[in-house]
Amino acid sequence: MYNLSFYIIYRTLNALGGKDSVFTATLFTTVLIGLHLMGVGAILVYLNVIDSFPRFSDSSFYNKLYLYIPSLVLVGLVFMYFTKERAKRIIEKYEQRDQAISFLNVLFFLVLLAVPIFLLATIDVRGK
Repeated sequence: MYNLSFYIIYRTLNALGGKDSVFTATLFTTVLIGLHLMGVGAILVYLNVIDSFPRFSDSSFYNKLYLYIPSLVLVGLVFMYFTKERAKRIIEKYEQRDQAISFLNVLFFLVLLAVPIFLLATIDVRGK
């Protein structure tokens, strides 16, 4: 799922003339994974499995601080996964396929991107 997303982003950036498409595709894939994790959190809040996302203060600045360390860990893990060798293998794998960039694959990617954004926009995760 994320390999396909990486490839679609990589090909799109190459078509637009991107210089370091692997780096940018890896960052965008990290954002996609982060959106999915936050979407799962929003569902857990909605189902009352957890109370809400932590609030440390009335200031939004302090409330966002708890996201910095997990975000840096996530970026590090994704960059460790998408090494230059693995990125090259993923690109070669999808280049060999005839319909790697097909309508269904692009639609699948757009759904992967839109669903967590929709969940985060519609579910109140601030708690009661």
